[in-house]
Amino acid sequence: MQVVKIKPLLWMYKTAKNGEHEIRIRVTQYKEVNYFGTGFTSTEGNWDIVNECPRSTHPKFKSIIRRINEINTKVRTKER
Repeated sequence: MQVVKIKPLLWMYKTAKNGEHEIRIRVTQYKEVNYFGTGFTSTEGNWDIVNECPRSTHPKFKSIIRRINEINTKVRTKER
């Protein structure tokens, strides 16, 4: 059985023009790592480091969670 780990993260290595950081999804399978962009950005203050997701106070919270779930579903259905 394949083990696939999916983890949203705040990409701190690069700052967007608006001063925020890109939200990406890290997919790890058999020590192979791929990153997928979500098309959203966030400040460090709007990102929950402990739970690895945007805070509920983020202006686009629902849209970001929806996009993370879409990517999660695509990866999970692709692994079958």
